[in-house]
This record gives sequence, structure tokens and C-alpha cells, in this order.
Amino acid sequence: MKFFYLSISALVVASVVSLSLAGPLQHPEEISWEEFKTIYGKKYSTAEEEALRRENFERSLKYVQENQGKHGVVLGINALSDLSEHEFLAMNSATPPVNLTSQTADHLPAELNEDEYAALPTHFDWREHAHFNPIEQQGVCGSCWAFATLATVEILTAFRHHTEVRLSKQELVDCSSQHFDPSYHNQGCTLGYPNDAYRYVQQHGVYEEAFYAYRGLGNERCYSGSIGSRHPKYHVDGYYRLGNWAQDGTIMNVLHGTAPGVVVIHGTSDVFKHYRGGIMRNLLPGSNTVNHVVALIGWGTEGGVDYWIIRNSWGQGWGEHGYARIERHHNLVGLNNWFSYPIMR
Repeated sequence: MKFFYLSISALVVASVVSLSLAGPLQHPEEISWEEFKTIYGKKYSTAEEEALRRENFERSLKYVQENQGKHGVVLGINALSDLSEHEFLAMNSATPPVNLTSQTADHLPAELNEDEYAALPTHFDWREHAHFNPIEQQGVCGSCWAFATLATVEILTAFRHHTEVRLSKQELVDCSSQHFDPSYHNQGCTLGYPNDAYRYVQQHGVYEEAFYAYRGLGNERCYSGSIGSRHPKYHVDGYYRLGNWAQDGTIMNVLHGTAPGVVVIHGTSDVFKHYRGGIMRNLLPGSNTVNHVVALIGWGTEGGVDYWIIRNSWGQGWGEHGYARIERHHNLVGLNNWFSYPIMR
């Protein structure tokens, strides 16, 4: 799960709040400090803060220039590039990180045989079958778990009921927090678990964002009760998590036949932070420690390389307009470790 900490200094808050929806740069490794500030809307309160941010930016630029093409991808400067390494790790790490060896599965479907696996299409992308809301930006709140789970609910709502909605991530942050309801394990902006998010949507439903706006803050009161029955709530009928280290074919079968899902991955590498495009290859294969939640929406093949398609919540300026492709078959960044998905009839 992507975890942000509200104890991060005001310097981080000021920097991350300005995360941009800007698209990819034509030459991401050739950008000046002034261009960076303009493109990403960066504003700093003091000269000392700007000097610190510029130092971080120049360190990021050096990494991008020296590692271009590493793991088969285009690297580039983005809105996270003025953060220090410590700040980025703090924003994206669990305490403690999820250790998959201690987790149990909710659902263990049969693995596909060779013929069933071969019958799956070589390309499948939920963006071609249902309405998708624009990529969003979670800001300083570690709410990737809420963004990813609700993205899958929004997609299924559009697909099953032909209704386009943008659901309230803030309601999940507030109302499925253990601080508000001890039956959940979520910790607001500090950490969260996809299954707890799905359980809340199943049991309580969630309002549209227009009626419960995203503030990017945690440990506040739950405002769901004050909205009442004036506006509809959207539910799922259930959810499942596959077993640890699920086979590619099992995940693909669920994606193709049931729903998009969420995966918990290792999201703190410099390559992932600076990813601009291409297919990530040989990046942290089989990682057991994971710390960031994204939506898994499909797969494909390019140049003989099979890949997954993920949807992130770091704005359209990250990756391929907010999406990324990761090579299949090797459990890169621990992608196969934890796959959960909603059920909607």
C-alpha cells in the first residue's frame, strides 16, 4: 500500500500538494529547474526550502540521465523529483511493511490448465470495455489503497450498471479507519488494506465524491452519517483475494471473466519512482515486501514481451499518463503476491 505519513515536514506537504496532471515530457531527461517548477506548479515558501528542493531535483535528474533505459524503460523527471530519498520512502512505506508469508487467502480458484491458459486473449484492457475516470492524485495522504479499490468499483459500476460515478476516497479514509471503527485495520492516511476497503463498500456503501470531497487528510471524524439518505451509496456484493503468489493465468482469468482488481506491490524503487514509459523488466522479481496499492486492469504483449497494465494514483504526469506496464511471468515488484477483486452482480 502506498503509505504517507502526516508527520512529514511542511516542506514535503508543500511539494507533494503541487503534484501535477501534466503529461509526459518529450525529453524528460532534459529539463531545467525553472521548467520543472513551471510544469509541475511548484511554489516554495522560502529560499532555503527552494534550495533544498533544487538539490533533490538535481539528484533525481542525475539518476534519470545516468540510468536511462534501465530495466527496459524510459525514465523521467516527475512531480516527485524534488523529494529527498528519506521523504519518498516515508511516503511509500508501511510500518511494518506487509509480509506476504503471514497472509491467508480468501479464495483459491483452480489453476488453469495449458489449454485454458492458451485460450485467453493475448491482449485485454478494461479501458476498452468500461468508462474510466481520469487518473487522480492522492497527494500527501497515503490513500493509494482507497484510490485503487474504488477505481475497480467505479469500473465495475460503469460496466455492470452503465452508471459513471466518481466515488469518495475520503469516505474510505475516514470511515473505514480503525480510529473510527475498531472492526477495520485501516489507519487513514498512514496505511490501509484493500480487503478492508472492499468490506466497507460491501457493508456500508460509499458516496460519490461530489457529496464527500477528498481532502487528503486522515484521523478526522467520519462524515458519512451527516449526509444521510439524501444521496445514493454504491455497494459491491463481495470481494475475494487470491492465494499468495497467484499464477499469471489465474489472475488473467479473473480479470477477463470477472473484474479488474488491486495488487500490492513494491513501489519504492528509483526506477518505479521515475518511470515514464515502456515495459518494466527484471525489476525486483519475487519481492515479498510490498508497500503500494495499484489497480490491475489488463495485460498485453509488445515486441515479444508479455506485460501487465496497472493504474496508479500519482497523477497523469507519472508513467504513461498515470498507467504503467510491467513484464509478466516473473512476479516483478511482487505483483502476483496479493490480488484482490470486487464482486458486483
